[in-house]
Amino acid sequence: EYSHASATEHTCHLSLLGIDDAEHKYNASGAANKVQTLLCDPDSDSKSDLHSVYIAHLTNFKWLRVLSLRGYRMYELPKSIEDFSLLKYLNLSYSYVKWWPSSIGRLCNLQILDLSVSKIEELPKEIGELSNLRYLGLKDIEELKFITEDLGKLTDLQILYRFIVCDDKGDTRGCNIRELKDLNKLKGELLIECLGGGRVKLIDAKNAQLKEKHELIGVNFILRSKRMTEWIMLPKRGVCWRLWNLHMA
Repeated sequence: EYSHASATEHTCHLSLLGIDDAEHKYNASGAANKVQTLLCDPDSDSKSDLHSVYIAHLTNFKWLRVLSLRGYRMYELPKSIEDFSLLKYLNLSYSYVKWWPSSIGRLCNLQILDLSVSKIEELPKEIGELSNLRYLGLKDIEELKFITEDLGKLTDLQILYRFIVCDDKGDTRGCNIRELKDLNKLKGELLIECLGGGRVKLIDAKNAQLKEKHELIGVNFILRSKRMTEWIMLPKRGVCWRLWNLHMA
């Protein structure tokens, strides 16, 4: 059963898009504990956000497969996110989310995670536990400055768009370009941003085996330590990868 703005105990797919009344949303989400798909958007005419409208009911959605919280004004996800063990799609694009709970690693069935244009500041090591992840949306996240190691464990990843090479942060190891070695299913274009220029070594870049990523059509590099432009030819496929816009920050 599909419902828009209202729900019953039999509702499986619930859309609250375009519903501005916070109380209406609260009642609808509370009635639908068998929902597999939940599409939400922020209240345009009120100051209520996820914590005041949905947080009391989040743990009811044990069967949730698809959750869209696009544009929500929340700074962190609740620890109860771990209860959504069946979740396959999570959309947090344009949201205010800055931090992840460590429990995010328990979403073992997650295949699509969209964080594009969000406020996320770093990706924790638990991201490497999402073994079924195919899509990781990191486009246009200005605040994203640190990714921990273990991203290379996501061997089923197909769409990444952006990969950040980081220096270590205290006792936490940052992501090295070598982590790309086993991500052989990557497709489309990839931006590799090297925030810690001193950590990028030639041997590490070679070990990333970018030429073996046969579904990639282009790779752009941004280095913060020097300015240069260089072409790399891939003779087997006649493809050019351009190391573009290498400049000082």
